[in-house]
Amino acid sequence: MKILIIGAHGSVARWVIEAFLKNTDVNLVLFLRNAKRLERIESLQSPRVQVIEGDATDKDALKKAMQGVNVVYANLAGNLAKMATTIVEAMNENKVERLI
Repeated sequence: MKILIIGAHGSVARWVIEAFLKNTDVNLVLFLRNAKRLERIESLQSPRVQVIEGDATDKDALKKAMQGVNVVYANLAGNLAKMATTIVEAMNENKVERLI
């Protein structure tokens, strides 16, 4: 299983990431605006983790990040209506059906 976590630097998202890495064998795609924010987190230096820099309002970036993903987890703040619309459009185009 592969899970895309949008807004991966958020405090709740970081807790979720740690729980997935410790308690499951799922692969994670971490999507956030500034990937450098995660560089110092040692547990993310795993072959099960891929980090992608991008914006949740950029449908092309989201579509690329969603390739091969089974579930999308959105941990966002800001213009939620715009982000939600873009995420759902990208999910539909990639045939991803599960959003948390």
